Amino acid sequence: MAVDPVAASLAAASAALGRPVHDLGGLGGSDRSNVHRVTDGADTYVVKGYGGGSVASWARESVGLGVAGELGVAPRLLATAPDPPLVVMEDLGSAPDVAQHLLADDPRAADDALVAWARTLGLLHARTHADREATRRAFSRAEASVAGRGPTDRFTLGVQGSLDDANRGWATNAEELAIPDPPDVGVLAESLADPDHHALSPSDTCPDNNMLLADGCRLIDFEWAEVRHPAWDAAYLSVPWPTCWCSWRIPDDSADRAMDAYREEAARGIPYVGADAFLDDVFVDPPG
Repeated sequence: MAVDPVAASLAAASAALGRPVHDLGGLGGSDRSNVHRVTDGADTYVVKGYGGGSVASWARESVGLGVAGELGVAPRLLATAPDPPLVVMEDLGSAPDVAQHLLADDPRAADDALVAWARTLGLLHARTHADREATRRAFSRAEASVAGRGPTDRFTLGVQGSLDDANRGWATNAEELAIPDPPDVGVLAESLADPDHHALSPSDTCPDNNMLLADGCRLIDFEWAEVRHPAWDAAYLSVPWPTCWCSWRIPDDSADRAMDAYREEAARGIPYVGADAFLDDVFVDPPG
């Protein structure tokens, strides 16, 4: 008999919380995950399962969400379960996300939403920079704990690993085709690899992976979280969400306001981020 994935998730969430919970309905998700609101009769929670995705995604979300939730920039992680893999987080209710505002017809609201997102991202980077090595080790332990248990996404090698692979591939192809190496690719890879500048990143900061609450923005997707250079996230304001379903050009003045807000927050923990030419500096001539 086939196992009902929702029933299995409810049973695992009940065991993880230490009290029975009941399903209140699905909240969406993706082909990699499913998200449900549940209740124990007194409070409500959100359960995210990974039945269609990677156990490495569950491991990464358990670490990333745990750190970010404690900082108040994401829902608080309340419990985890390994089989089936799931996380239980606080229920933040219903709220719009940045994508909804960007797709609507109120420019001021869209601008405010973008700035709120940027401030939250900057706060996350600022507050996780100092403990980056401890967080990196936590990711390594989490991934080791699920090794061999199921499919893994190549992305879990990290975006830096992908860049290094691409750099080697470009060099090989250039040699075979007898053309010059692409300029500054090595500099780019080296600049972004410097661990002294890294911080926790959700990695998937698409404009629908957040909730805009009255007291600020919350980031809600940490499936591919890792410790990496903050420029990978900040660059979304210059090359808006290039890996997302909703990629489009942001007006320069709106992008500038959001970048200023990001730098103001991030520079509290990573001082060089406050430089006026932050993105140019890290991509072309990294600070010493």
